[in-house]
Amino acid sequence: MLEGNGADATKAWSLLSAMLSAIFKTMLDARDEAGDKPEDVTDLALRAACVLWGTWQCHRVMAQFIKVGFRKHPCVLPALTLHLFSRKASTAKVDKFTSRLASMEKTVAALGGGGPNEARGVSQKVFDTFVRKDHEPLAKRLKSLEDRS
Repeated sequence: MLEGNGADATKAWSLLSAMLSAIFKTMLDARDEAGDKPEDVTDLALRAACVLWGTWQCHRVMAQFIKVGFRKHPCVLPALTLHLFSRKASTAKVDKFTSRLASMEKTVAALGGGGPNEARGVSQKVFDTFVRKDHEPLAKRLKSLEDRS
């Protein structure tokens, strides 16, 4: 969850706790539909029936969570949506990324980028343009060391 998206542990735990809170709240609501709370009932048979009924309702709700996947359940979606909305990328970041992508596409086009048959040649040109120029001094030094031996 944290890798590659720039999130920190605090934000990840806040999302997880909001989602778990929504799940447990839904489970509590399902158990409370029985009306009488088991501790308020004096008849042992009725108390056992209330506990069993609440347990079965929790199993029904959990089956719904499993069926749709926890993140897609209607009780969890508000927490997930709020998390995503509060941590969305700014318009400036999106514009910067878009312009950077356009620049890279122009570079690839200038290097002769074409269809899939030309992909090998384009990747070699990209390597020559961006990688080899940075490693040229290192390659020369390595060659001079090899010549000495």
